[in-house]
Amino acid sequence: MRAWKTERTIAAGGTLSLSGLPFPVGEAVEVIVIERSDSGGTPEHRAPERWRTLAGTVVKYADPTGPVGVDDWDALR
Repeated sequence: MRAWKTERTIAAGGTLSLSGLPFPVGEAVEVIVIERSDSGGTPEHRAPERWRTLAGTVVKYADPTGPVGVDDWDALR
């Protein structure tokens, strides 16, 4: 599978035009459009506020690799 990357700006009416593609005529391709991370986007395109409320709230992990739920296993008692 070959990949080709380019950057374009969305035109009026939400259209996007690609030309000069390095693939032969008639070849099937997949198109994925991803917003550039540095563009910020408009508020309605960013993550909802409820998703951002926990950002930066974790101060530390207490024993992150320790066992979890050991008391829930009867075989271990």
